[in-house]
Amino acid sequence: MALSTAENSIDEKPSFEKVWAMFQETDRRMKEDGEKFDRQMKESREEFDRQLKKSQEEFDRQTKDFNKRFGEFTNRFGEVVEYMIVPNLLEKFKDLGLYFDRETMI
Repeated sequence: MALSTAENSIDEKPSFEKVWAMFQETDRRMKEDGEKFDRQMKESREEFDRQLKKSQEEFDRQTKDFNKRFGEFTNRFGEVVEYMIVPNLLEKFKDLGLYFDRETMI
């Protein structure tokens, strides 16, 4: 009874050429996997950098907007203080015994 090729190959001892071919195939696959991994890492890094830049630009825009609004608020607060306190400031100083000849608005 004749053995099939698959059964026959199990019984055969591997030759140097077959083992060498398997090592080369494994080496080729490892190189391909390494190159694929490197490409994926580069793409991931580029996407991360793009998202980080976008986030930084949005943060900068919001910070600028906040600073503008806060500046407007402090200006309004200063105006409120001027309108409430400054008109009666000389009288309040007089009540404390402090007398001034004139007033100057800055």
